[in-house]
Amino acid sequence: MKKPTFKSTKLFLKVLLKSFKLFFIAGKAQLILLLFFTIIQGLVPIMIAQSTRTILDSLNILKDSSLTFAVVILVITWGFWNLINFIINPLSLHIQGNLTDKLILSCNLKALETMRRINDLSTMEESRFFDEQQLLEQELAWRPVNLIVFTFSFIRGFITVLSMMVSLIPFHPLIPVLLLLSLMPQAVQLYRLQQEAFENMVERNPLSRKMQYWSHLLLERTTFREAKIFGYESYAISKYQNLFSQIYEKSSADRKKKTVSTLMFFIIGAAGSTACFLWVISQFRTNNLSIGSIGLFSTYIIISSQSFITLIQDGALLYDTCLFMDKYFSFIDRKPALKNGTIKLKSISSIEFRNVTFYYPGTDHPALKNLSFKMEGKKQYAIVGENGSGKTTILNLICRFYDPQEGQVLINGYPLSSLEINSYRTHISMLFQDYARYELTAKENISISDTSKEPVVQKINDSLKNSGLYNKFSTFADGIDQQLGKKFENGTELSGGEWQKVALARSLYRDCSLFILDEPSSSMDAISQAVFWKNISEYTKNKLSVMVTHKVSSLKNTDCIFVLKNGSVAEQGKHSQLTEQNGLYSGLLTAESMESVTSDHADF
Repeated sequence: MKKPTFKSTKLFLKVLLKSFKLFFIAGKAQLILLLFFTIIQGLVPIMIAQSTRTILDSLNILKDSSLTFAVVILVITWGFWNLINFIINPLSLHIQGNLTDKLILSCNLKALETMRRINDLSTMEESRFFDEQQLLEQELAWRPVNLIVFTFSFIRGFITVLSMMVSLIPFHPLIPVLLLLSLMPQAVQLYRLQQEAFENMVERNPLSRKMQYWSHLLLERTTFREAKIFGYESYAISKYQNLFSQIYEKSSADRKKKTVSTLMFFIIGAAGSTACFLWVISQFRTNNLSIGSIGLFSTYIIISSQSFITLIQDGALLYDTCLFMDKYFSFIDRKPALKNGTIKLKSISSIEFRNVTFYYPGTDHPALKNLSFKMEGKKQYAIVGENGSGKTTILNLICRFYDPQEGQVLINGYPLSSLEINSYRTHISMLFQDYARYELTAKENISISDTSKEPVVQKINDSLKNSGLYNKFSTFADGIDQQLGKKFENGTELSGGEWQKVALARSLYRDCSLFILDEPSSSMDAISQAVFWKNISEYTKNKLSVMVTHKVSSLKNTDCIFVLKNGSVAEQGKHSQLTEQNGLYSGLLTAESMESVTSDHADF
């Protein structure tokens, strides 16, 4: 078990300072006002206690039971401080609520901005990154609330405790020291347990992510059918329960330690307070203290003990929140993995791979090996080959989702790494093999590929026509404003092929000089494929286009075809040239023909 050290205390203060900067950014006026109210709230208890002592001493020296004008003024003063306490509390809660809302928005926007800055796929594929994402996703909704609540509660408690300790010195200088010594060891223990609990939570996060995944398998529509057919519901529930048991066992142990420590905390604190109070009573017996002083001391001792305990508990919870905020700051301070260039192109006219070798992170087998080829002009290129030959890897490198370990990718003769990434990607439109299904309206689904300007209805309709979906959407009462998917009200579900056509329409909607397609017709039926290939051929004739497909028979009019094997170009040329060579390409064409015949005669 780790003990709080100077290093952890320094980290706590550093994170707290950075958090105050977040408060300042979220709402400067609210922060200043809340700090002012917090200071007043911290001083109010001692002002009330002082007023109470003065009233008691005044009453003690009165010759009769009548109230003098001075006593009335003292009572009014006492009532004033109580009124201040009652008024400030709801005002503070109101301001704190407003600041909390702004802080939550600010924290979430910074996290989203971090995701916008991430410019590579390697980061997104790290298991550690998934864990960080889940930690933020689960806790970012409420941790900023705790940060504000415990920060200002800690400041208020610190002011109260400090003022009480200073006020106890006139009774005897050792009294505040004795109180602190009786409570401090348990305070250190509580901080230590809080740190251990947070570390255990972080360690449990991968288990939590797995537990949520098993839950997801039974709750999501996408896996519902297989869950029913394969009947793995009981297995998934069992997995969920086992993972929960592992998490609960550690969480329960943390809670037990905290409970025992807190009970000891209270017992030792109460013993110290009682010892101090007995000493003060003994002083009263010798006429050294007045009734008002006795009342004041009892008030001080109760308030200081309670405030100190609350201070330590709030401090421990604030410490726990700061440990999370340290993770949060580490996340939002994350630098893009790919170094950005400065050159901005007007369009993309050529792509060259020059002796490129690429390994995916964590692998020792190259996906591409010493690969060289060139694509240029407003021509149609295709990349074909068996599974695992490196086709999609080439597309990922063209989009600069990764950088090669060896060799260069050149765009218009410039090293791709020298180009400004976001500007470069504005010239690319792509239909991904694992295309996204956005639970948005059809208009949003398509126009989201170009958010630089307002959606153009005519362009959306043209994209739908070229993708083969126009007639489908014209039957909807809401037309292109129809909600797609079933997650939101009045949504309509599409078939797999129709979703792929939506993705195609999305890529067609974007103005670009480089058009990339990765297995663009994999979910379409034969009739849709015929229409698709005709429309795509027409659409790409004035663009540089790159296509990855297993449908090699559709590449008869393609300007150049690259045939890959084991991450290198084995053959290249036009369809007619490659078929005459009777090599790898011919083998792919023959395999496609046999698959087609088998499919046509299959008896299901």
